[in-house]
Amino acid sequence: MQGFSLTLGSDIAFLVNSSFRVQRDQMAVDIGRTISLVGTYTSTNNTDSPLALNGTFLFNQLVLPDEPLVKYHYIIEGCYRDVSWPMVFQPFTWPWLFALAPLFVLCLATLNGQGWRDWRRLLVIVVFGCCSFAANKVFNMWIYDRGDVVSAIGATVVGILGTIYGHYSEGDALPSMIPGILILLPVKSNSARTCFPIP
Repeated sequence: MQGFSLTLGSDIAFLVNSSFRVQRDQMAVDIGRTISLVGTYTSTNNTDSPLALNGTFLFNQLVLPDEPLVKYHYIIEGCYRDVSWPMVFQPFTWPWLFALAPLFVLCLATLNGQGWRDWRRLLVIVVFGCCSFAANKVFNMWIYDRGDVVSAIGATVVGILGTIYGHYSEGDALPSMIPGILILLPVKSNSARTCFPIP
């Protein structure tokens, strides 16, 4: 979903301003440039007999996927944020998680049909979702690039909390667990360092 939204935003930008497409093509030509040198090269090492190398030598520009190209304000993987840009274009810092993660779980709960009048169950849902998100975030620091294992740990945390909740309350635990499971889906794409960098 996130990749679709980014692609849709780029397509709309290309329709609104046609110079964006020209700038992108110029950047692609510059990044993919190959320098060729033709000639004879001899080594300057005196310990061995001089070895002459004849031919054409090709040099390609190395572009690392997670290193920003400051010249073009671009990064291949992730989202480029120039430090000179205003605060609204900078990535969120980690304290924002304390506000945005519960808000996201609350939105997931209301989208799944949880009413506002049963505020106790809504509070349980938000706590389950925040615990799942926190477990996923913490274990993603130790088990990097294994989103399936980390998501399984987050799902286990939700399962344990749901079992405890279902045992000690008269309510059904499954509806309280669903937003905690659904929050694990965007966390895996979060490892691409788009919004919340790992400190």
